[in-house]
Amino acid sequence: MIALIAHDAKKQELLDFVQARAEFFRSYELVATGNTGKLLQAEVGLVVERVAHGPFGGDLIIGGRVAEGKIEAVLFFRDPLTAQPHEPDVFHARL
Repeated sequence: MIALIAHDAKKQELLDFVQARAEFFRSYELVATGNTGKLLQAEVGLVVERVAHGPFGGDLIIGGRVAEGKIEAVLFFRDPLTAQPHEPDVFHARL
């Protein structure tokens, strides 16, 4: 399983990245936070399990699955220039 996460300012960049590699991503189970998953389904046509939005714990849900060994890779298109209300959660999930 691959997790896909993108801050709002990076969503288009993630969509472009995935679209260019759509056949690769179709061969994996995918999980994404709320709006990111919705966009990937609508714009790229991928089957994506959607968890909560990042600020509502989606990043932590994905982090938990990583810790359980259920996710092989996480692609996080992060906007370092914009403060995120849940930034401490994301930082600690990396540890």
